[in-house]
Amino acid sequence: MAESFGFDAERYGRTLPSYPLAIIGQVLVAGAGPDVLGTGTGIVARLFEGMGAQVFGIGVDPRMADYPRRQGLDVEVAKFEDWQAGAGCSTQ
Repeated sequence: MAESFGFDAERYGRTLPSYPLAIIGQVLVAGAGPDVLGTGTGIVARLFEGMGAQVFGIGVDPRMADYPRRQGLDVEVAKFEDWQAGAGCSTQ
């Protein structure tokens, strides 16, 4: 199921709505630090970056991972359950 969204990542990314900045700010204030794991289309990741967070993406589908990469986000292809933080991620 998780890999099905990469079939048309461009359209999926264009049609998703954004999220309220107030919620993003609340998450950052409530969190343990400025590092955020995320991915998908990168919509939320870019909002976090815009508020000063360091964002690293993890995604199971290489096609979907390419979409936020083209927008400048660092994304590693892996299942979250199997992922090991590496040199590209400051959330180790």
